[in-house]
Parts: sequence; structure tokens; C-alpha cells
Amino acid sequence: MNLYNYDVILNDLIQEVAPLYGSDRMTYHINPVVKNALRLAEKLGADKEVVELASYLHDITRVTGDKENHHNSSAEWAVQFLKKYNYPAEKINLVEKAIRHHRGSVEFKRETVEEKIVATADSMAHIQCPATFFHKWYKEERVSLEMGIQKTKEKMARSWRKIEFDFVKEEMQGYYDYLQKEVLK
Repeated sequence: MNLYNYDVILNDLIQEVAPLYGSDRMTYHINPVVKNALRLAEKLGADKEVVELASYLHDITRVTGDKENHHNSSAEWAVQFLKKYNYPAEKINLVEKAIRHHRGSVEFKRETVEEKIVATADSMAHIQCPATFFHKWYKEERVSLEMGIQKTKEKMARSWRKIEFDFVKEEMQGYYDYLQKEVLK
């Protein structure tokens, strides 16, 4: 029998990933993804541990340099981390799949409710806080204003398509329309 203490896992995980993400990314992207995912898990009866862990880890290797394949390398990172804590194999598999299938720029058939929740929660955070993209385009990549607007529009469109639940699209419609019509015109 594999016994584990979820509170210890979560505490250790946050202690390890928070410095890697940095306070801005934790505040403006990771924490909103986690909050959205937990709310959806409650509403949809999903495994809250799985969506919380996957939400914290979905971008972990992106911030350490793997921008193109982070959905796969972050899933592998998560598996290795969770194995150290005797986390149940069936739950590790769910966390891994949710991370692997969270991307909007890669086509996936999301099968589990946890996969759908993490992808949707990620999209919600993008739409709720687009300032993270302004920082990326203008400060990090130093693109023109016009190019940054175009890249943000494309990212928002991918995020919108990635939302798996109609009720979430209804909730987010006002944010999305405002971005498209007023902010990114």
C-alpha cells in the first residue's frame, strides 16, 4: 500500500517551483491557473489533487528553457517529482496526461476531465491576465507594438479554442470580447 501525505507533497512542490517560476509568473499565471482549475474540479467532480498538481507544473520546464516541448518535458519532470513521494501511479498518470495535453498550439484529444480542466484553466488565465504576454513580447522579445498585438491576438484565439467547456466560454465571453475589440484593436 502506497501511503502519501498530500499536504507535504504540495508544500514541497511549491517550495521547489516558486523560485523557478519567479514571483511575477506565480502571481499572474500559475496561481490563476490553479485557482481556475480547483474551481472547475469542484464544479465537475474531478480529482482536485490531480488538477492542482498539474496546474502548478504545466509550465515548469518552459521557464527553465524548453519553450517548444515543455508540455512533454514538464510532464516528465512531474512524474519524477511525484514518484519521490510515493504518489499513486494512477494519479501520476492523470497528472502527466493533463500536463502533456494542456497546450493550445498542439492538437490533442483530451480524454479525462482533469486534462480538460487544466487546459481550460490555463486558457482562462491567459484571457484574464494578458499583461503577461505584453511583458513577453515587448520586454523579452522586443518586438514592435504592432507585432506584439498580433502575437497576443493569435495567443488569445488559441486559448479561446482550447477552452473545453461551454459554460466557461459563456463566463469568459465578456473578457474575450473586450480584449479583441478594445485592447487588441
